Amino acid sequence: MSTYCFFDVREITDQAKVEQYLAGVFATVEQYGGRYLVLGGKSDLVEGDWQPVYPVIVEFADGEHARRWYSSPEYEPLKALRVAGTQSNAVFLEGATPVSEQAAVQTRQGKTSKTPAEIYDSLFVPALFRQWGPIVAVEARIGRGDRVIDIACGTGVLALAALDRVGAEGKVVGLDPNPDMLCVARRKSTRICWREGRAEQVPFPDESFDRRSQPVRPDVLRRSSSRTAGTDARGQVRRPAGRRGLRLARPVARLCRSGGYA
Repeated sequence: MSTYCFFDVREITDQAKVEQYLAGVFATVEQYGGRYLVLGGKSDLVEGDWQPVYPVIVEFADGEHARRWYSSPEYEPLKALRVAGTQSNAVFLEGATPVSEQAAVQTRQGKTSKTPAEIYDSLFVPALFRQWGPIVAVEARIGRGDRVIDIACGTGVLALAALDRVGAEGKVVGLDPNPDMLCVARRKSTRICWREGRAEQVPFPDESFDRRSQPVRPDVLRRSSSRTAGTDARGQVRRPAGRRGLRLARPVARLCRSGGYA
């Protein structure tokens, strides 16, 4: 594909050197199959604040031809004159092809299209949940060396807060039935074991953990911390000793007026 050598000459500091450069550069460009597309043409600013002083664009058949010219014995002494006689920037730009155009479209789509879990994490978590993770972890008395499971962990608010408290000796597991939520959570920490599963069938043996989290009103609040033995499937994976603390959310009418639901 075509490659373009773009020179942005900002200032001429030695006119004599520039004149020597101009006397020989055109022949070298032609020798290596290049052609000038822009040579100090007039510019008309339509966006931003960039004001090119003396733009130069040279086209070559491909990147190999462009680099052969740029590093050639014919151009090297001329390049030294230009560098010594001007303040400028230079880049090589690859031209567009149908394949690169398609890739660009896919890249743009990938950057602008978010999953519901990504939207939840970017809007709802900061507005509603993030501040509660450390608070619940403290109230649950999660400590160094504890083994913690966060059931219905979502994108990992409480699991991350627990990780900060258990230290290197502890272990944190995040369990959630939604693979998209876990995909977002995995980007945040590799130390946490993120597992897909439901609270009714926790995929761990009994007494595997010192602490567990328990969802309270899933439509309003995804989780709260627990330390006591329970009689349901969620409680069976935890050791018998401990305490449980439940946190209730604000009324739904107030919740829906928060920024995350705007």
